Amino acid sequence: MGEKRVWTSIRKDEFPPVWFLTGTSQGTYLSKYVFNAELGKVEKLYLSYVAAMTNFSKRTPCFAARDEMMNAMSMSQDTLYSVKKRLIELDWIVCYERAGTSDLQFPAVGRSQPGFKWKVPEKRRSKGTKS
Repeated sequence: MGEKRVWTSIRKDEFPPVWFLTGTSQGTYLSKYVFNAELGKVEKLYLSYVAAMTNFSKRTPCFAARDEMMNAMSMSQDTLYSVKKRLIELDWIVCYERAGTSDLQFPAVGRSQPGFKWKVPEKRRSKGTKS
């Protein structure tokens, strides 16, 4: 739980243990879970990208290259790696390493980020009109 796996370690007929519903609305349900998840905005951006690059009907994972992900999300390499590591630890992504090429990333439904606090909007005071 919460570790990177090696793609060659699973059999080809064995599908990774990730969250897939029957039907065609998996992306919509996952987007709702991501939107309401107790995660930071950078983590939600990463998860949304992985979900967008996953083909749910064919059950093919996100296999975008590191540079492509960095450009699409405007993240540095260090930020990308730290966010990916955090999401793997929280079980939001099941990641399989492939030697010499990009990793395969499957979206999953994970746990809340420890210490996460929702921001409470401040009450605005009306300045009124000056006559």
